[in-house]
Amino acid sequence: MVQLLHHNPYHIATLLQVSEILSQQRNHEDSGDVLERALFTFGRSVNSVFSARLSEGKARLSFLVPENREFWLACWRYIFNLAMRGTWRAAEEFGRMLLALDPERDPYQVCLIIDMLALNARQPERFLTLVEHPEFVKRHAHLPNIAFSTALAYHQLHKDALAREYLAKAITRFPWVLKRLSIELSIRHRPNTPLAAEIPPPDALHSILSELYVDRAKDLWKGADTKQLLADVAGSIYSLPQKSFREPPREPSSLAEFDGVNIDVARHILSTGNRSLIQYLPREWARIPTISYDPLPPVDGIGRAPLSYLQDLVSSMPPTLRQAWAADGGGGDIGDIGEEEFRRLMEQLALEVASTSAGSAVEENTADGNVANRDDDDDENAAGEDEAGGIIQSLLGFVRGGGGTRPEGGGGGTGEN
Repeated sequence: MVQLLHHNPYHIATLLQVSEILSQQRNHEDSGDVLERALFTFGRSVNSVFSARLSEGKARLSFLVPENREFWLACWRYIFNLAMRGTWRAAEEFGRMLLALDPERDPYQVCLIIDMLALNARQPERFLTLVEHPEFVKRHAHLPNIAFSTALAYHQLHKDALAREYLAKAITRFPWVLKRLSIELSIRHRPNTPLAAEIPPPDALHSILSELYVDRAKDLWKGADTKQLLADVAGSIYSLPQKSFREPPREPSSLAEFDGVNIDVARHILSTGNRSLIQYLPREWARIPTISYDPLPPVDGIGRAPLSYLQDLVSSMPPTLRQAWAADGGGGDIGDIGEEEFRRLMEQLALEVASTSAGSAVEENTADGNVANRDDDDDENAAGEDEAGGIIQSLLGFVRGGGGTRPEGGGGGTGEN
């Protein structure tokens, strides 16, 4: 993979793969450098109008386009790399940028992490301005991290009355989060309060959201003053009758979901690589095969993850070779089959065409002098067969693991892309 980068230093998919490998090896410094190279590649290729709109927060980027998803993923991973370095303000700026690119769908669910980024960056005013916007309230009122972090933001602003008010509302709506947070912070409540009884989350989604928030925000609550605030407000809330607990509102969603967890939340969890959180995902999401440079692509996406070299070869084939593929029983659109099936069919077709070409060459060598009197149409057919032969040799080398290079006129580049 690293050798491939020497030949193609700005190939985005390879950069994303290498950054993930380096991150798994705990080489976060080099992983960040690779991600910065990917972002530099995007930066030098975008239109100047897009850059201006991006700085104004008016740019929008469709997540349905595979190339756009590479930009999303590069920024998403870079946020965690910046957070690991302790550069919270830069991480918060990238988080707000991603949220602005598609605020309606929020495909990476930046709303689940923007509070942690803002509060660690000591930007409570910016966070409150965001979460109090009517559109944000309408879409994310069901999130416990927003409810608890709003109280924490007021506490950072030394507005204790508002902090207690919003914390009481958060505890009333999401009591299981308080239970989990109290265990993590070793806060002991009075045994005669309803907190001593188990108040489980209503579904898998709220169980995951609870674990996400506690895992990310526990350090923000570890201070003596914040722990005391949590204990005091919890004591007053849990002195109320248990009937005062209200079930949290459910988010209306048109996305496919399992046990309340939609594909965007699943993508958020899987892309973190945190196994302690992944275990809370419904098995249906964990079983779906995915690739590290395009985790859980949307089902309504435009195109599919690129099989770049193979697709370029197919697009460069002459019409006669395409007809041969169709005659072989392939039929339909090449993009509708999987990668392994595509490789198998193309290798079979390559062998048959190569065999046919060899037979034609024998017949030509034994033919009489009338061969020299072929008309122009025959010359064009021969040229097409020669072109197909060059493509086939490259294709055979690739599908058998030899790599190979593209023939001239086949779309440029090397098979390593």
